Amino acid sequence: MQKKLSGFFFRKTTALVVLILLQLAILLLSLWRMARFFPYVYGALLLISIVVLVWLINSDTNPSYKLAWTIPILTVPVFGGFFYLLFGTSKVSSRLKKSRECQQKFKTLYLQQDPMVAEEIKALPAALQVQMNYVQSIGYPVYSNTMTQFFPLGDEVFPKMLQELEKAEQYIFLEYFIISQGTMWSQIEAILAKKVKEGVEVRVIYDDCGSYGLLPPKFEQRLNGLGIKCRIFNPLHPSLTITMNNRDHRKILIIDGKTGFTGGVNIGDEYINQINIHGHWKDAAVMFTGQAVNTLISLFFEMWNLILPDDDDVSGYYQTFPEVSQSDGYLQPYGSDPFSEDNVGENIYLNLITKATREILIMTPYLIIDNELTTALCLAAKNGTTVKLLTPHIADKWYVHLMTCASYPQLIKAGVEIYEYTPGFVHSKVFVIDGEIATVGTINLDYRSLYLHFECGTILYRTQAVSHIQTDYYKTLECSQKITLEDYNKIRWYHRLFQKLIKVFSPLM
Repeated sequence: MQKKLSGFFFRKTTALVVLILLQLAILLLSLWRMARFFPYVYGALLLISIVVLVWLINSDTNPSYKLAWTIPILTVPVFGGFFYLLFGTSKVSSRLKKSRECQQKFKTLYLQQDPMVAEEIKALPAALQVQMNYVQSIGYPVYSNTMTQFFPLGDEVFPKMLQELEKAEQYIFLEYFIISQGTMWSQIEAILAKKVKEGVEVRVIYDDCGSYGLLPPKFEQRLNGLGIKCRIFNPLHPSLTITMNNRDHRKILIIDGKTGFTGGVNIGDEYINQINIHGHWKDAAVMFTGQAVNTLISLFFEMWNLILPDDDDVSGYYQTFPEVSQSDGYLQPYGSDPFSEDNVGENIYLNLITKATREILIMTPYLIIDNELTTALCLAAKNGTTVKLLTPHIADKWYVHLMTCASYPQLIKAGVEIYEYTPGFVHSKVFVIDGEIATVGTINLDYRSLYLHFECGTILYRTQAVSHIQTDYYKTLECSQKITLEDYNKIRWYHRLFQKLIKVFSPLM
């Protein structure tokens, strides 16, 4: 199977590269054929760059993104503006924009705030209410009728996923950035195929770019042949555009509308430490049962209809639950996407940081943050709040790790404590604030997750899971190395210079 996958990946990659090079060759040939008109072509391209630069500087685009494009436009003004128009003008493709109405209707129709819960939260501290109110304002209600369970490793959540999949009686929905052929997927697929025969409806969404080279040829057709409805987000095409910027980075599993899973764990053997590619893989997931699963259902159908709109009546998939005898705090699942001008993921993180009074604990695979997040973290530390950041010691992408390390000096000087997970790679996206609020989700601290991807997360308020997340964080610190300014300064000067340079272009990577 591995040889077949490698061969398929090689053939597909070769075809894509050849077709893209062919398009580039046609473009260059066209420019060469217009050589006699060079002064006019040169003037036109230069004018385009000037107009683009003026527009870019005056736009509402994130300043980091502006800077990342301004430098190449100024450096190569003849082609800089042209390439910006080709690659950088739109956060979402026109096809996805046309599906905006469909994407919004699920929140409006099916996610209504329970008035009793709304009344309850008025008695909570103001810091909790601020975050709840913001997430409510973008369409995601607060739930109290839900129980939660935190899993600090993919190794631990996977058996629970299989156990819950076996219980399915009505439907199973999966939406993942990465599905990779291997032990994890094979066991899941076997259950899905069995459940289809039992009359259970199964739907699967995966991101084509995230799963590129990891699945056998005609994977979608194979699933459809098993009776599993399958849709691919943003299929990879060999064209000179950057629609691949927009990716479905969500990880969602829903069973019968009663049980939901989300977090950082994709479907791949490294996520459950069946294979070792970057040392021990540290990830996190949360499972919840009850009313809050309805938000995951809405997120799933938003994406299902973004890929291919249809008029299916989905109201029957949503569930109502009797009141539980024991309350496990409050839960607020949410989604973020490149449609929103709100930058939901970043705003939620900023709210968490700025409302903290005692402690901020963050676990993230990447630390490529803009001025707003950097300022918020530094200010929190200077105000006397304990701020701890945990990042990987073993990188999955060397250039991304360089950009992560480039953020260390400013944060350390402000009093932020930074640790690297020495056994391997941290893939968890976890915040814990004052031991009362936590969020577990898919949103990395980098430009792509915060601005370009479709993401999801879950905010937990005073649930049992919050204390479990906090305990796991401190347990993880025991096998992590604290990074000091002296450690950073031991890096050779030209490596540090390269880190600074490459960080400028992080929004484009």
